[in-house]
Amino acid sequence: MKLAAAIAAGTLLMVGGSADAGRATQVTLQGALTSERISGFGTMTPARDGGRARLTLQRESDAGWAKVASKWIRLRGASDSDGDGRRDSTFSASFPSPAEGSCRLKVRVPRTERYEAARVSYRMPCARPDFPTGTATLIPLSPVSPQTEIAVEIADTDPLRQFGLMFKRRLAAERGTAFEFEQPTSGGFWMKNTLIPLSIAFYSTDGTIVAIMDMEPCEPEASEADQCPTYDPQTTYQGALEVNLGAFERWGIAEGDRIVVTRS
Repeated sequence: MKLAAAIAAGTLLMVGGSADAGRATQVTLQGALTSERISGFGTMTPARDGGRARLTLQRESDAGWAKVASKWIRLRGASDSDGDGRRDSTFSASFPSPAEGSCRLKVRVPRTERYEAARVSYRMPCARPDFPTGTATLIPLSPVSPQTEIAVEIADTDPLRQFGLMFKRRLAAERGTAFEFEQPTSGGFWMKNTLIPLSIAFYSTDGTIVAIMDMEPCEPEASEADQCPTYDPQTTYQGALEVNLGAFERWGIAEGDRIVVTRS
């Protein structure tokens, strides 16, 4: 997740398939990264049980894109999870991440007698930046209700606020990201390049929660076209806390309660 005003850090390009939907190969590739590893994962329609695809990691240089590593990956058949009457294959691979710069994941599916060839690529930073860490204490208005403490990464500069939870594939149950601003601000957040559903609590200078909103990942096609929806509390705030979708409700935290962030 990042501020809606931020510039996109990744773009998605999809190529391949044919006009015949029964023969076309449609590929969706996304990526997740930490400071040490980049993972590429995706789906393919129609399913190719036992088929293979080649996943390549490239790094941008002055001379263009240079290959870092490449491997053949096995396509695994999956159930019809979206109910469209067709099964999708799934695939994933992981590579050590270069320390810096811009990287690109590419998947190539060879042509077969039944299916067209397909290629798709996804650009992203080579490594996730290092965030300060700390604890967010969620304090209910009622003195008899329990407080909740979670570990947080703290996004307190423009580059860190712009990156936020982008490209993270999972977020542990008792973790989140706290966005801190130097002064009260306004405006919305969006979910471009964010892969997991989130809930966000906006809080004032004294930590009082002024709004809680649920946010869904933006579809890759919309991300490329800058059409991701904006989640705007329509009020000023000093900070915001992002957690897994529904976590505030699970913890019994609502508007009017407080959030206090302390650094490690």
